[in-house]
Amino acid sequence: MQCEVDMDLLCWGSGELGQTGHGRPEVIPPEEALLKEFATSGLGSVKLLACGSSHSVVVTVDNKIFAWGNGTSGQLGNGERAVKNQPVEVKLPQELNVRGSHLDGNFANVVGIACGSRHSFIWTETGQVYSFGNNFYAQLGYDFQRADFKENQLAPCLFQNLPSSLKISQVACGERHTLFALEDGSVAACGFLSHRWNQRKVQKRSKKHKTKADENGPDWIMSDLACSSL
Repeated sequence: MQCEVDMDLLCWGSGELGQTGHGRPEVIPPEEALLKEFATSGLGSVKLLACGSSHSVVVTVDNKIFAWGNGTSGQLGNGERAVKNQPVEVKLPQELNVRGSHLDGNFANVVGIACGSRHSFIWTETGQVYSFGNNFYAQLGYDFQRADFKENQLAPCLFQNLPSSLKISQVACGERHTLFALEDGSVAACGFLSHRWNQRKVQKRSKKHKTKADENGPDWIMSDLACSSL
């Protein structure tokens, strides 16, 4: 998938699980890749996009969110567990800010999206982060002490389990884990970490904390994030 300079959205390849968004479960060749729904006269021009293993999420210049593909774990965020061959709109919930007034998530300036294998994250300019999809390994960062924490999240839920009051500036998703870059340059993580089940919780590593190999080296500050499968 890619956005061209004029903001056309092109998507091609296997569509077995609806992941091309073209409305038909078949292979889409590059010459048929244009998704006409995202023209300026349609759903709007796309400014952000991310792909999971078989789903896609995009944000338009008007901060509208759309998703398509495999949604059987809730990773599309549209409230269903189903495959969608065409884009469906995703609504962010209304939350209360610190002053008690309503902050409408659907009018927030979305600045980032990230997709894991079967989970998705969206974050805004004000540092609010929303997650949805598969949470079997606690990759959504919810309270892992709850009996139902493994349940799939079918719609965007405000992420509030960070072990600090710092704002999140960037998110990266692996297959079963998630990394968070914080405003002070430190990093937090949740999900299936180091192949150890007892680490299903949010963990923070500060720029002041070094590994044993780095204990004589300089402090570091995270400037970018990326995740592989494991």
